[in-house]
Amino acid sequence: MRGGCALAPLMVGATRESEELGNVGRRMSSTIIEGLAFHFTVFGMDSAEARLRAEAVVSAVEGALITAHALRSLSPFESMLAVLVDKANMLTVGAPKSVPASH
Repeated sequence: MRGGCALAPLMVGATRESEELGNVGRRMSSTIIEGLAFHFTVFGMDSAEARLRAEAVVSAVEGALITAHALRSLSPFESMLAVLVDKANMLTVGAPKSVPASH
């Protein structure tokens, strides 16, 4: 494995080094979660459930990337992906709702 998660330094320990950097990490994480939650609501989830699932997905992906990097193996990421795909296949999803042009 090369590289690693580019977001990890902003998420882990950034506030110890710089409050501004920590704020950037929080805004970045919130934006990713809010965007994913928005798309879940487009497919019929209520907002609370969409937010909960979006936080879980982002946390799982970030955790798997950090663990995969530490172990120098894609196995943690592949395991997380298999679980998320399995959970997604159990969802009943409606047709997408029309969304405003701004998204």
